[in-house]
Amino acid sequence: MDELKLAGWQRIYQEALDESDQVKLLTKICAAESVLYAYLQQRDGPTQRNEVIAVFDAIHSLRILRSRLYSQTKRDELALIWKQGA
Repeated sequence: MDELKLAGWQRIYQEALDESDQVKLLTKICAAESVLYAYLQQRDGPTQRNEVIAVFDAIHSLRILRSRLYSQTKRDELALIWKQGA
């Protein structure tokens, strides 16, 4: 439950943002998303509005990062196919 505390989700989220290895990036994105969704589901009592907004912003940022990763992967695949065909 420690990783579900505010500092815990921020740390895991930041690790995903900082990852430069594309092989490891998707794993870190998935881990951060899991922690963020679990944090939202398991919070007790009233939650600060700013905190909830920060979590949703983090989720949105991870979706953008995932989309960019998939786009780059597709570009790389198409470039390889094109190169092989030439």
